Amino acid sequence: MPSSDATGAALFLGEDGTSLEVLRNVAKPQPDEGELLVEVHYSGINPADLAHAQLGITSVVLGYDFMGKVVQAGPDSKYAVGDFVAGYTPTGIGRPMKYGAHQPYLAAPEDTVFRVPENLPHAHAATLPVVVTVAADALYNILGLPFPGETPSPNFKPAPLLIWGASTGAGIAIIQLARASGVETIFVTASPKRHGLLKSLGASECFDYADPDVVSKIQAAADQGTEGPILYAVDAIGAPGASAMVADASSDKAKMASVREHKDPRFTLPFSSKSRDMAIELPGIGRIMMPAQPQQQAQLWRGLLWAVENYGSRFSMPSVDIFEGTAEDALEKVKIVAAGGNFGKIVLKHPLQ
Repeated sequence: MPSSDATGAALFLGEDGTSLEVLRNVAKPQPDEGELLVEVHYSGINPADLAHAQLGITSVVLGYDFMGKVVQAGPDSKYAVGDFVAGYTPTGIGRPMKYGAHQPYLAAPEDTVFRVPENLPHAHAATLPVVVTVAADALYNILGLPFPGETPSPNFKPAPLLIWGASTGAGIAIIQLARASGVETIFVTASPKRHGLLKSLGASECFDYADPDVVSKIQAAADQGTEGPILYAVDAIGAPGASAMVADASSDKAKMASVREHKDPRFTLPFSSKSRDMAIELPGIGRIMMPAQPQQQAQLWRGLLWAVENYGSRFSMPSVDIFEGTAEDALEKVKIVAAGGNFGKIVLKHPLQ
């Protein structure tokens, strides 16, 4: 049972998957065995905060990414009261209220948490977990790229990588991880005003996604290169029609991932966490149980820890906007991010007013 301590404001999504409200005077959650109680200092906004309603994840306190201070830990925990930590919390149908990040205190399983090192600004720590683990799942589990610093498997064939929507949080993470993994040719699409930044992060060539000839131009660039056709591709935005253009620009033999679930069997949906069994609801299919995949979870968590350890040198989030204000205005920020109307990452500073 929660304690009786009232702590402030939380952002809540109703059972219908559309109604949003601010909950006031929410109580501190009670962590279970193997969990930490964390005082939230910053929580990161992701499109998934609202998009996961399409998977049946409703009646929840919103938010996954967080950074804060441990205020309660078990006797056998490797963490101590006062430690600065960051991470994400589990998802799935029936997600407990205690796991929502957009509230003053949350409970987090210890295996979803890491200590925040000195090289990583606290607000930036709350931007990384979801987008970097999604990027790592796409690159290492789905596309089969080598991990940074490791020798590729005998079955790996060097070839161009296409990232559609590269200025999204996931896209920015994918560029940097792919470059660290030794991918030499990285084609990306984005608004022209983002091209300079994306090249500085590791993109080889940038294309305007709104150009009616964008697919043929990407194909021509691949034809002019030395690595052959595009064999690896990620739709990092999930906008209507984007995956079709990704497929058209890529080889028929390409491995492809998309951040949005759809019916095209050529695309695989990357997840930010595969550590636990998870129930979700898919349109036209119904409720399914996604079993835990410990080996794949280990790969995506390695990707996150690599980004954390190399933050400020080989990895960064180039645009982090810290929001301080009312919970009602914070809800508007959540809506903006869900609609794709923001570049970079927005983090909420807690407690919200």
